[in-house]
Amino acid sequence: MKKKVNKIEIDGVFQADLSNYPLDKWNVLTTILQGEEYLIELEYIGIVPYEISQINLRKQLILNNISIKSIDALIQTLPNPDRELIYTMWEYAVVFDRDSEELNQMAQMLGVTSEKLDELFINGNKL
Repeated sequence: MKKKVNKIEIDGVFQADLSNYPLDKWNVLTTILQGEEYLIELEYIGIVPYEISQINLRKQLILNNISIKSIDALIQTLPNPDRELIYTMWEYAVVFDRDSEELNQMAQMLGVTSEKLDELFINGNKL
């Protein structure tokens, strides 16, 4: 996977800002400076899958007694623009990233802990 990250200076040396990619979960394959940003190529090595398909996440939620209707109802209670943004993600995303701010926000609102979300990703990717 390739991502663009900011250039930061540490002790007078410029380097890629990898703060969103902890080295216990990510292996940095290449780093290329492009102006004020770095293009990095990453390989995910964590135990919890980095992403899950929409269909597998929905199946896993159902298998864990979290109804799709309850999620739809929760989305409708949100103020705009959050409601429209999260609705669009929920309905049209092909995959969900484990680190997605919107996904983690929805999980918290549903009472799903970070550990439970990890479990949903792990088991959902086995379907």
